[in-house]
Amino acid sequence: MEEPKKKRGVKPLLDGRNLTFAEVKQRQRAKDKFLHDAMRQCGYAPMKTFIHTEHLKALSKLSWESGIGQFDFADPTNLSAYLFNLISDHLKQKGIVNSELPESSFHAAAQYTAELNYQQWAKAHIESLKQGDFK
Repeated sequence: MEEPKKKRGVKPLLDGRNLTFAEVKQRQRAKDKFLHDAMRQCGYAPMKTFIHTEHLKALSKLSWESGIGQFDFADPTNLSAYLFNLISDHLKQKGIVNSELPESSFHAAAQYTAELNYQQWAKAHIESLKQGDFK
């Protein structure tokens, strides 16, 4: 007997009730906000950067060889750590030594904090849905 295949798409929050499109977007915005807040608390400034895919592939190969790991388009932690190290090395080579410069990237810690905050928010959101009339 075959096991039933898992369905793709949005999973229901509560029995008998699927997420609406607006709720899916709300959850995505909440995740982004928690990550943005956690990164700000670690001293990061939001910057939008565009990297050519061929450059990204080459950097990913170098990163893999240096032991950091390959880059994932969905999770920029390895890319952030690699770029952090490149920038730090470049600044040192140019003679810029500043005691206020961070010694390591806090991207992974900020992402972990953001995920914990999001999970707490999601639990509270589900509880609030249980309180309300959703049928």
